[in-house]
Amino acid sequence: MSLRLLLASLLTLGLLAACGRVPAPATSSPLPEPTVTPTSPAPTQHVAPIVLRVWVTSRFDPASDSRLQARLDAFAATHAGLKIEVRVKDESSLLESLELTAFAAPAASPDLVALPRADLESAAAQGLIQPLDASLLGDAGWHPLARSLARVNDAVYSLPFALDALALASPAETPLTTWQEVSDAGALAFNANDAFFPLALYLSAGGELTDAQGDLTLDEAVLARVLALFAQEQASPLESDEEVRLSLGQGGGSAVGWASGLSSGGPPEVKLEALPGLESPPATLVTSWGWSVASAEVERQKLGIELAEWLTAEEFLGEWTPSLGFLPPREDARWKPLLDPAHPVPPAEWVEVVAPILREAVASVLAGVPPEVAAQAAVDRLK
Repeated sequence: MSLRLLLASLLTLGLLAACGRVPAPATSSPLPEPTVTPTSPAPTQHVAPIVLRVWVTSRFDPASDSRLQARLDAFAATHAGLKIEVRVKDESSLLESLELTAFAAPAASPDLVALPRADLESAAAQGLIQPLDASLLGDAGWHPLARSLARVNDAVYSLPFALDALALASPAETPLTTWQEVSDAGALAFNANDAFFPLALYLSAGGELTDAQGDLTLDEAVLARVLALFAQEQASPLESDEEVRLSLGQGGGSAVGWASGLSSGGPPEVKLEALPGLESPPATLVTSWGWSVASAEVERQKLGIELAEWLTAEEFLGEWTPSLGFLPPREDARWKPLLDPAHPVPPAEWVEVVAPILREAVASVLAGVPPEVAAQAAVDRLK
């Protein structure tokens, strides 16, 4: 091969190499678009409604009491998420229900419960209800009797919403202040099964229920004087409070009974007066109903106390309590002559022992047994 031909071949190969394709630089694959999760608002925290449990007896059932129901509704309306659940309990077994629930199902215990005085004493002694701050009764508007009946062993356990007084009902134009005047007015109707009547007379005459050692006692001489009243011809024993109420206005006589029964449906001319005592002080005894806090949870206790204050406000009790036939626990000029000289009922544990003895003594006298003999038998039975 000639030199010229060799050079031409080499030149051709160089040009081909120079014209060859240069590989394109490697390119990375595009990154996928980031997945964007739509932003949604945090779920609403629905707080379960607070259920405030209230126990009452049938006489305070809001289902048949528009005033009380409206008051409960107004309280609930000012507390978001609050529901008031009312349970109606039998009055005769109210304390037993409270005991059983506290033992077997404490979570179902009431937060607020309406208790009569006797049940209040027992519930406080068993720790079924909570002591309250005494300042809750600091308002000067409370009647002294209400303050006294709200306490058990010097501690406050309820806010009273009703008082009930053992009183004399009479159509006489002027109050009957002595038993001679009562006797002159005609027949005296009374419930022979209610031992509070003879007990009230016994206490008014200075009779004591406990001796120096704290043991229960009865003064035979004082009791004989009391029983002598039941031996009079004017004494008209009946079997129930309802019979006593129905007797009012018949024949112009008078009657002894509790204000809650005597004031409902009686003749308009019949007035409630202080029960005359054997001595100068009247014998009227007063008991009460009040709201007590039973819950052991602090927050529920606070709500229960707040509701109790709401239900015992003066502007509400002034209308509600009299509508039920009870007497208001706050100062009220209409009831001062009856309540101011009255006395609180003795402790229930004393009454439970003495009451059957007094009932039997009155029944004996009504059957013709001399008062002195019946009194001696009563004292012997207590020993």
